[in-house]
Amino acid sequence: MVRRIGSSVKPQEIEMLQGKKLVNFDVQEVVEVKDGVETISYTYEQLRLQEDATQEDVARYTLVRQQEVALQYLADTDWYTSRFTENGKAVPSEVLASREAARSIL
Repeated sequence: MVRRIGSSVKPQEIEMLQGKKLVNFDVQEVVEVKDGVETISYTYEQLRLQEDATQEDVARYTLVRQQEVALQYLADTDWYTSRFTENGKAVPSEVLASREAARSIL
């Protein structure tokens, strides 16, 4: 099971909790400024595995999840390429770069 988590503490890559191995990935730092006060928090995905999961299990499950995220991103941004094909409006360069990065994971 994969969950999206928010936390004020940067997660470790692998943690143990109640007999489960937690693999944290896709960590993103979020900086918010409100009333002149800067707050840093983190969002990340977390995969729960059995405690006896091997490093190979962790790598395999992490790769599968990264591939799922990449496929979803490509699906979510396909409309840019359709729009370009239909009316010639350019795809933003950051979208092109992110789509290339997503394809490299597959």
